[in-house]
Amino acid sequence: MRTRDYILIRAVRWPALLSAVLLLLLLLSLGQTAHAQDFGSGSKPGSVLFYNIYTSSSWNTVASDTLVSVTNTSSTDDIRVHFFFVDSFSCQVADSFLYLTKSQTTRFLSSDVDPDVRGYMIAVAVDENGVPKQHNYLIGSLKVKQALGPTSSSTHSFDLQAVAFAKLNNQTPALSADGVTAELIFDGGASASSYEQLPGEVAIDNFESPATADTRMVIYSPTTNLYGIGESGGRLFVIYFDELENPYSAMVGMNCWLQGRLTMIRNLPLRIAAGQTGWARIVGYRNDARIPLLGSVIRAAELSGGHNLHHLNPFPSFTITLPVFPPGV
Repeated sequence: MRTRDYILIRAVRWPALLSAVLLLLLLLSLGQTAHAQDFGSGSKPGSVLFYNIYTSSSWNTVASDTLVSVTNTSSTDDIRVHFFFVDSFSCQVADSFLYLTKSQTTRFLSSDVDPDVRGYMIAVAVDENGVPKQHNYLIGSLKVKQALGPTSSSTHSFDLQAVAFAKLNNQTPALSADGVTAELIFDGGASASSYEQLPGEVAIDNFESPATADTRMVIYSPTTNLYGIGESGGRLFVIYFDELENPYSAMVGMNCWLQGRLTMIRNLPLRIAAGQTGWARIVGYRNDARIPLLGSVIRAAELSGGHNLHHLNPFPSFTITLPVFPPGV
């Protein structure tokens, strides 16, 4: 962690291009979208919140900063929240605690707690010892402004909801043998560490041609470790469709966290011409294995704004290790 330890970036290598057979199999599997299952939402409370972007500039907060809010909707119980800030460049992690009384809301600027860094945040409900606990009452949101060009007129502002995941029981997770870490297991199961599943596939709905609108995507796969050495990054396999439902595929590299124009998707400006629209579905891979994904879409043009990527299918099981220590230590 940036305040306690360092997280190393593990090199990720991508094999040869996917074959036509694999593409066909992926198209068939991606078509099996799970509609009924509830996994990760910006419209309900949870015990873990993912904030898909934060950014700031200490020398020009007028152009770039993030207002982060978190609210305890419980009318009976106070809660401690352990925030983790993941740097998109180095994958290193910084952390801090907040204490929320019942029905309390609070907010802070990223320029005050982790200036000149951009990436994503994870907020975890914990007890007085810093151990993750069930408290499915947390909600949150972001107000983001960032410079997308050289002048103040190119600053873009948008709002996003934090994505919440519920803890599925009130058991206390087991600690590591040395007592310094615990695990968040996003498997939709019933173990002491189980939370709702993360998205295994995400979608961008109805984007305009890059020739018409400047649309940007924020996307990442959460690190596997918020304390020691973890895995981040990978490759995105994108299948996008034009207005005639023709599918096209492309691959995009990703480190700890990625923000970029949709033009980073190979040939998309050619396939989705000016005045046309399309949509895309995305899965992630690391070392030939699938990984969960989270992210948002930002439109920096007329009718500007942002929203989180749609979650289409759950990821079977994903574990994040986090440090355990009492707040204030």
